[in-house]
Amino acid sequence: MTAMFVGAVAVLAALVTAAVQWAVLRSRHRRLIAGLQSRHLQQQLNLTRKLDQAKRHIARLQQEGATVRLELKQRRERRAPASTTSMSTNEALSRELDAAPLHHRVPADGFADTMPSPQYPHADELLLR
Repeated sequence: MTAMFVGAVAVLAALVTAAVQWAVLRSRHRRLIAGLQSRHLQQQLNLTRKLDQAKRHIARLQQEGATVRLELKQRRERRAPASTTSMSTNEALSRELDAAPLHHRVPADGFADTMPSPQYPHADELLLR
């Protein structure tokens, strides 16, 4: 056997070894990718299921809230006094506020909150519009 023949066999053996190694690594990589894809798909399905469940729960809570609001509104309507008594209540409150003594106190710094600010000289013009 000549050195050239041995060299050719060595190169051929190296190529076959590289091809087999590439095929083994490729199949292993594909298996790992398939596992990751299936895990990802399962997680997506779980999240979709949880999202749908949350949406149903929110809808149920909103429905319960609407029912409670309607019930409270109906209770208020049943308890509401006649319109004449509500007018007298409003009148009584108005009289009570009118009868209260007015307290005119000067603020500590001498400037009342209702005095125009010198910072905004055009504020009077805005009030007149």
